[in-house]
Amino acid sequence: MKNVSAPQSIEISQPWQDYELLDSGDGKILERFGKMVLIRPYPQAFWAKTSPALWKQNSAQYIADLQQFGGKWLTEDKTQRSWPLRWNTLKFQVQLGASQHIGVFPEEINHWHWLDEVLKKSTQPIRLLNLWAYTGLANLIAARAKADLTHVDTSKHGIAWAMANQKLSAMKDAPIRYIQEEPIKFIKREARREKTYNALLLQFPRLEREQESEYADFLKGLPELLDALKDVLDSNPYCILVTAPTCIQPTTTRSILHYLTNQTGSSVAGQIYLKEKSAGHLLPRATFARWSRD
Repeated sequence: MKNVSAPQSIEISQPWQDYELLDSGDGKILERFGKMVLIRPYPQAFWAKTSPALWKQNSAQYIADLQQFGGKWLTEDKTQRSWPLRWNTLKFQVQLGASQHIGVFPEEINHWHWLDEVLKKSTQPIRLLNLWAYTGLANLIAARAKADLTHVDTSKHGIAWAMANQKLSAMKDAPIRYIQEEPIKFIKREARREKTYNALLLQFPRLEREQESEYADFLKGLPELLDALKDVLDSNPYCILVTAPTCIQPTTTRSILHYLTNQTGSSVAGQIYLKEKSAGHLLPRATFARWSRD
């Protein structure tokens, strides 16, 4: 099968019983994560709220600090700051911390379905490298499909969170290796050891302010990162997934795929949208590119 270079794809995030985008407007979104209802910034939601009464029932609201990095959560004294969520057989923890990010990106449900489906078709052992792996939810999807995982992230807190999620999902014996290090350093060391991987998940780091200017240093170092990845990626890889914030164009994520492999297969690149319940607004939440050998 030839590589597919279709126009930009628009995907709607698949349903998930522990998540709903309830309403949006006035630069914010109202979301339900399990039993908690959160208000978070979303500047592109310039329209008026469709159901103002819904917003009064929120559990917590994130207030961004426009002058400095970050912000804070406004909650009642008795509000839970950490609670579990479920997706299929997986169980994981989310929390209200120093960032508006709570440990899960609901639009990634589409990638979880794809990863689960693709890996379960494999007739060969899968060695998956997961870069900027955050709270490790993709690890659990892949490990459940019998892949061996290497989770790389710079954050000690993120790795501890990922390990806790693994334990919470009753997968403590899953073959997941955790590495706290700059990915480029780890990849170059793996190349010297002649270690290779036949599957890759390259996640752009998630920043508090997801604007292209904030990714200037990351994009500047991208050519060196991709060259290093070529040295550890199997010459006949099985699958590759690239995820990025919406400030990164699908042409960029697609080009990353083409740079990493010239093997035949199928690919798609585009953006994933969340569909709001109140008025049906479609809100772009992530850019992606996916490729598999068959």
